[in-house]
Amino acid sequence: MRQLRFFLVMIYVGLLSSCGGSANSSGGNSNVDPLPTDSVSGTITFKGAPLPGAKVTAFLTNSNVIYQTTTTDANGNYSFTGLQTSGNVPGEYQFWATKPGYGFYPSAGGTGKATRFDYTGQFVGNGVTDIAIYFTVIDYVALPNDSLAGGNFTVYDGSNPLVTLARTGQTESYANGDDASQSKGVAWPAIRFTDNQDGTVTDHLTGLVWLKDAGCFSPTTWSNAITDVTQLADGTCGLSDGSSTGKWRLPNLNELESLIDVSASAPALSTGTHSAASPTASTGLRQAISEAKAAPRKPGRFASAMAGT
Repeated sequence: MRQLRFFLVMIYVGLLSSCGGSANSSGGNSNVDPLPTDSVSGTITFKGAPLPGAKVTAFLTNSNVIYQTTTTDANGNYSFTGLQTSGNVPGEYQFWATKPGYGFYPSAGGTGKATRFDYTGQFVGNGVTDIAIYFTVIDYVALPNDSLAGGNFTVYDGSNPLVTLARTGQTESYANGDDASQSKGVAWPAIRFTDNQDGTVTDHLTGLVWLKDAGCFSPTTWSNAITDVTQLADGTCGLSDGSSTGKWRLPNLNELESLIDVSASAPALSTGTHSAASPTASTGLRQAISEAKAAPRKPGRFASAMAGT
């Protein structure tokens, strides 16, 4: 009798196993939904026209491996699909484009960002005298339902005009190979700054026009400074140049630094390079440099905005 009971129990267990072992299962398959995946796409253009045949690389920084590569089609478009959003940490991908004879500069909206990234370690070297290798890439973190559709690249080649840089202003050499010994760059004009007698000052080295009144604005945050400068126009801050709102902007760091004369100090701005008819032109710019306030908005129009950090 005990053997019969054991036999019946074994038959029952066998029947349960053949049915999946659970009343909530069907054929042993789980009902868990698959995790979503993301995609990244964009367009590569050269002089406004699509560039076909450009290679785009997707690099997974989490494991330092090339995830996928693709090439742009006849319309300059590319795309990557199936980017995983699961795991202990989100997948961080970087994208760059290559094609012999061209240079590429990325732009991205949404969750993507254009940035420079150190790829020196991805190349064979001795780890001591290696030359730093940086790529300009689109950096993207794959989060659920957060695909990137604007990973675009602008393309340049040798037909683009070369950048002309001005000399730093250093005249005394302290070591072989420094700025003074090399004398590289465009020579400075005999008269660098001219007071236009309309509230503006022209820099004849860079061609930029600056607001003469360096103390017109009060200290503020960067975002507020942008708003203030956008409203700058004829009739404000001593201007009588006919400019209207939206014609002025803040300078970038390179533009602001262009005012510096490394041969001068306290402040590092040239003396005796303004026109004789405008003795206050250089003085105004000296104040701007010393307070880090000088600035522009549309090409060639620079406002004196005192921006904080």
